[in-house]
Amino acid sequence: MQQIKTPFFKKILVIIFLVSYQFVHSQDPLLYDYDWYIQRINIDDIDVYPPSEGFQGILYFSESYFNMGHPSCEEALSGGIIYSGTDTFDLDDSPAILLDMGCPQAHLNYMNLHESFYYVDLWLAKNPFNYIIEVNGTDLYLTIENGDGDIAYYSINPLKTSDFELTQIDIYPNPASEFLFVESKIPLTKLLVYDLLGKLILENNGMDQLHSTINVSGLSKGLYFVKLQFNNKNIVVKFIKD
Repeated sequence: MQQIKTPFFKKILVIIFLVSYQFVHSQDPLLYDYDWYIQRINIDDIDVYPPSEGFQGILYFSESYFNMGHPSCEEALSGGIIYSGTDTFDLDDSPAILLDMGCPQAHLNYMNLHESFYYVDLWLAKNPFNYIIEVNGTDLYLTIENGDGDIAYYSINPLKTSDFELTQIDIYPNPASEFLFVESKIPLTKLLVYDLLGKLILENNGMDQLHSTINVSGLSKGLYFVKLQFNNKNIVVKFIKD
């Protein structure tokens, strides 16, 4: 019986197809197993955080589709996705969109920012996208970089109230040698500085509710804690005296 030989180039095409198929389906299975909640977006090296606890931006990945939802705005989009390698994907242009039914302006602005991370004018995808999944205790974190070099950060858990509050407060510089500046979007009622032993070093009751300057020039070098009080709550932030 005569053996039929497969043409050489046909063999090569079959091998390429099998290798490509393996790559497409060799993504981290954790990517498909969870909903991913936006934590912040870094645009041009500036972190932009969600506006409030009531806002959620959610991603869901399957082997064929990329899905994004914003429940507070009742808007969602879905489009095709093509994986390459083990940590890269491209999105199809022109995703299907369920238009928003109305939401607070701050939510709308952040939703538009979130969508524009992936698409130009909700049409042209900002390919390619590279991602990494990291495990920290019981939490998982997804970091995605788009073709423009901007970065979006996700977790399998929505931001907690304390996380949102921290995003509203900026303490700088850190380390500080002479002055420590506090800028807050939340009205603060008191500011306290403690050393490593828990001893109260400085207290500021007569501060501007949104802005404060702490003179730390007289402190010894080392690690300190700033306790910020507002709305019957406390936030503690570390800083280093240089």
